[in-house]
Amino acid sequence: MTTAGSSRACVPTYRSLPELAVLEPQEHAYELADWIERIPATSHPSQRQVLDSAYSWLRLTSGLRSVSFDMAFDDGGMCGGGDFDLVWSEMMAEWQLHQIRLGYAAAAVEALVRALQLPAATVESAIEGAEADLGVLTPPAHAVSVAQHLLQHHRPASTGTSLSAGVGAAMDLRDRAARGELHIPEPEEHEMGFLATGQDIVCASREATSSLLIGGQVLLAWAVEKEVIQPPNEHKYLIDGMWMQDSMGKAVWVDDEIPYGDYLAFLHLEHGEPPVS
Repeated sequence: MTTAGSSRACVPTYRSLPELAVLEPQEHAYELADWIERIPATSHPSQRQVLDSAYSWLRLTSGLRSVSFDMAFDDGGMCGGGDFDLVWSEMMAEWQLHQIRLGYAAAAVEALVRALQLPAATVESAIEGAEADLGVLTPPAHAVSVAQHLLQHHRPASTGTSLSAGVGAAMDLRDRAARGELHIPEPEEHEMGFLATGQDIVCASREATSSLLIGGQVLLAWAVEKEVIQPPNEHKYLIDGMWMQDSMGKAVWVDDEIPYGDYLAFLHLEHGEPPVS
């Protein structure tokens, strides 16, 4: 019996746009880590220490690129067992890659909440408060769409359409995995072999990480607005250029430099291809 390959991948629209597409979580985490690393020295050494912790967790989030599983089991030589185990191993590697990355991202944002000395009891409530305080400021592009997509896959007891609702779902997903409450998917048997399953839970873990990272951007935007921290006093050099959103919501191509303070609103977007002249 042969393997039937991977099942249908889940690619939300905002990840496949020609302009203003959302970065994959590992690249998003790198850009956010780069921003935090460049925050000027603070008057409170303890705050800098916790910001450094958030930076380190983000570097782990970015640096995690692969996980290896071998689900082989000595079944006495059953004919299709090897193919089943191979597909299952690949499935577990993909799922756990995103699950581990989600755990790292959650640790990073929790550290960020501590660094900003927010009184909120949870990451979700901290980001909900930041959203409310920022008021008329436009949230990062696709922030609500990412939350909505995550909630389609993983819906906790309390739902909504805000970024903070997506952050709550992300933390709930992380916690349920830690408690062993998530169902572990197995391959499906088809006429031509075994078909990978579990794409919903893989996608949920990926989008949960993105929700948390965008939530981190909102926390930093709030901290800059309230002068809790100062933005990096330098410019981001865009090696490849990228699409950004103007005040009217239209995509604008930028191919030189941008102040780090302004870049905070766009660092989760893909560096793109230049416009056709």
